Amino acid sequence: MKLILNEFIIDRAAGGPDQQISILQIVQAINVKNHVIVMTPDLISTYYTKIKKYEKTMRELPKAIKAFISLIQDSTKVVWVEHPINLDLPKKFEDDRVLLVAAVSYKTNKLLVTTDEDLIQFLQEESITTKYHLDVAKPEKALGIITQ
Repeated sequence: MKLILNEFIIDRAAGGPDQQISILQIVQAINVKNHVIVMTPDLISTYYTKIKKYEKTMRELPKAIKAFISLIQDSTKVVWVEHPINLDLPKKFEDDRVLLVAAVSYKTNKLLVTTDEDLIQFLQEESITTKYHLDVAKPEKALGIITQ
């Protein structure tokens, strides 16, 4: 399965112990089940911008963030989409453009993992999930899907 991970995953990885454990479990499941992460240059830039913010505010990055960094640096775990498609999005979701372009660019068998309820609802209501063969789930539900 191909996974697209919202940058809010990094916020969870920097959160409390329960949130960190869920991210560690996702990273471990990706490694064990041989899933890969769909990546675009813009998405990796978004991840690293968010990680840098945490580096500046925390003494030491949590283990969950370190595990996530290792995952996205592993060339056997990343599928690059170099020429993503253009999407017409409402202004409300322009901030999610980088994530959504990565999500719809890869053809099949993909799961967008996000903590954003509004985004999940928008993707379902606008039939984007159907049109682009995209499954969307929160981290807890995604963990169940990727460990099957």
